This record gives sequence, structure tokens and C-alpha cells, in this order.
Amino acid sequence: MLKELVCASVLIIGSMHSCSAPAPPSLNKEQKKIVDSLYRKGLDSIKKEIKLICDKEHTSIYQHAIDSIQNLRKEEFESILSQ
Repeated sequence: MLKELVCASVLIIGSMHSCSAPAPPSLNKEQKKIVDSLYRKGLDSIKKEIKLICDKEHTSIYQHAIDSIQNLRKEEFESILSQ
């Protein structure tokens, strides 16, 4: 009876321990520096890429706006001349 009680207790305690969430990973100072430098390097790369895309899009949008205004003014001018 005592042997069965001990076995049951061990099983219950063991199963409770295995169901708990694992401890979050911890990094030492050197690992944190490495992660931080990789993050910053990636962030710098992404910022450069975004700037290139924005510059390209800005030029395209700006040129489209100029063309639209020129076409509108041309139509207005032709409308005035045709009266």
C-alpha cells in the first residue's frame, strides 16, 4: 500500500512538473550585444531600402501630378480659345 502511494505521488508530481511552461530563455550580455547589433544592421538596411522606394515613388507621383496639371491647363486653354 505504501509502495503504491509513493508511486502515485511520484507520478502526480512528475506530471505536474512536465505540464508547466518552460522558463523563458535568458541571454547574457554578450549575446544581447550580438542580437542588438544584428537588429540595428537589419534596421539600417531596411531604412535604406524604404528610402530608395520612397524616392522612386515620389518622383513618379510628382511627375504624374505635373502631367495631370499640364493636361488640365491645356484643356482649359483650348476651351477658352474655342469660344
